Amino acid sequence: MWKLLCRIYLSCFMDWGKGTCCFDSEEFRKILEFSNRWPLKAVWTDDLDEIDVQYSSGKVLLCPLKLSSPDKISYIYEIYDWADLTFIGYPTIDGSPGHGLDGAGGAYAIFAKSPHKEGAWSFLEALQDSEGEALMAFAEGFPAKKDKLEALFEESMKDPYLTNPTPEKKENLVRRPVSGTASVRDGVWYEKSSYVPIPEEVEEIRRLISRARPAGQDAVAMSIIKEEAASYFHGQKTLDEVVGLIDNRVGLYMDEMSSEG
Repeated sequence: MWKLLCRIYLSCFMDWGKGTCCFDSEEFRKILEFSNRWPLKAVWTDDLDEIDVQYSSGKVLLCPLKLSSPDKISYIYEIYDWADLTFIGYPTIDGSPGHGLDGAGGAYAIFAKSPHKEGAWSFLEALQDSEGEALMAFAEGFPAKKDKLEALFEESMKDPYLTNPTPEKKENLVRRPVSGTASVRDGVWYEKSSYVPIPEEVEEIRRLISRARPAGQDAVAMSIIKEEAASYFHGQKTLDEVVGLIDNRVGLYMDEMSSEG
């Protein structure tokens, strides 16, 4: 829970444009207090059926999901026996529904003080053309260009339908046929079976993408937060002490990075 919250909200407390951070804010304090309600060690279960039952029976209110390709949304519906699902996103500081957006194959940026911005832009543009996309063909995710995104949706819905004779899956396959795909990489043959999304599901993906926000990560800042927050979770330091230390250390780190850039 703690790592998930930090991953979602980290960018809300770090403004690289201004070179400032605000971890001593009331919002970050609430995240720490909320996270402190749960056990220090997560309790995991290997029984996937039990997890599905917990969700379907209402014992678990929210389920974090990841969409990295069009067929994934159909797979999610299949997991929950084609029940009506609501993709509400996570609560945000400004009250709007939030959806995280990861970069497919990595995220790229140009330093504000770079003396070679024109060349850097040419490189980024090359990554978005056909040859560049071919290099990242095995990276899951959605294209950044709208025309390529729509082409992906169209292609995903017209894959050849195959029939799976497995009895327990027969009813579901009537609603969501399975497509078979195969590819060769480095001399190795890969096979994949996935559910073909229907138009309504593709429209749902469009809606989620339109509301998505960058889910940026910063390994150094996360390390600082994790280290200092541990003393609060173990009762060694007060909340005020911890947020002050985090704000100071992350602020110094941002100052160092800004001066180097």
